[in-house]
Amino acid sequence: MKKSAVRSFPGFPLLLLCFAMGLSAIASVAAPIPYSGKVAINGLNFQGDAQFTFALRDADGTVHWRNGVDANASINVPVDRGIYVVLLGGQGMNALSSNLFLDHPELYLQVRFYRADTQEWLHLAPDQRITSAPHALAAEVANLANLAKAVLPGAITKSMLAADVLADLNATVVVSEQNNTGQIVSITRDMLPWDVLQDLNGTISRSRLSADVLDDLNRTIVITRDMLPADVLAELNATVVVSDQSTTGQIVSITREMLPWDVLQDLNGTIPRSRLSVDVLDDLNQSIKAITREMLPWDVLQDLNGTISRSRLSADVLDDLNQSIKAITRDMLPWDVLQDLNGTISRSRLSADVLDDLNRTIVITRDMLPADVLAELNA
Repeated sequence: MKKSAVRSFPGFPLLLLCFAMGLSAIASVAAPIPYSGKVAINGLNFQGDAQFTFALRDADGTVHWRNGVDANASINVPVDRGIYVVLLGGQGMNALSSNLFLDHPELYLQVRFYRADTQEWLHLAPDQRITSAPHALAAEVANLANLAKAVLPGAITKSMLAADVLADLNATVVVSEQNNTGQIVSITRDMLPWDVLQDLNGTISRSRLSADVLDDLNRTIVITRDMLPADVLAELNATVVVSDQSTTGQIVSITREMLPWDVLQDLNGTIPRSRLSVDVLDDLNQSIKAITREMLPWDVLQDLNGTISRSRLSADVLDDLNQSIKAITRDMLPWDVLQDLNGTISRSRLSADVLDDLNRTIVITRDMLPADVLAELNA
């Protein structure tokens, strides 16, 4: 893990203005000092909030100031693409004493970073020296402040810049070590510094995008055929020909073996109700009404109303109709029917009304006799 140092930029008036602003703050009691650094883990810029500790030590390692009550007291600092900015002596930290840098002209800032994934504190080395030169110039604060007031926004023009500064601004970037002729060549990743590569390789989150870019991402895009280029329309309108199945270029049947794996998955998959459209679900959920003759198509009604002739019967049905009914013999009867025929009928097998007839006394009168019997009785 590395930590970048604070960079300064050339230009005397700008440097003088920065000194004036810094000195006016340091002259007061407990004035905070701005500091920025960079955190990367395994070559990737850290993103998000993290816990830090800050301490000022001398060359011998003696700590003369720390942000909290002890070495383990930390503060929460937001980190954006690896960059963090803090106010030493501010943001709830212990205040800086006004004579801290006068009593100790050589102080180093010691920074520790808490890595949440491994739950360990990491020392962001090397410790950066915090210069005491501004404090030594405290007597010149008033003069510097007056000079700073004269440097207003827009007051520095190109005519005020030195010739070497103008040369740097106007120079064409040439990678001479890559091209001996001095011509402009392509810049490769190997030519970029480490921090630029970090930015290139970093993940771009939605929070880093501008409002207009987010609007474009969130907008629903409807693509119509009028928006498609001519070559895409040509492919859409083209007839699909399986050339490897037909050397003549004719359209042939597409078999399951010709389909890709994902298409076969869709064909073989079960379609749940959740995949059906609203209108299809309505058709499935509606009650099926009784079917009347008015709902039947013409050809079905023809079949219902038509006479079934022998020509419409199947061969096996005709065979059953045409066969002669043979005489039924005892050999054709099943076993249980034969049992009934051969069995003796006992009184227990007779019904109650038959038994009543058998048990009744029959009185026969002459009126009940037929004429031939009466003739024999009277002879």
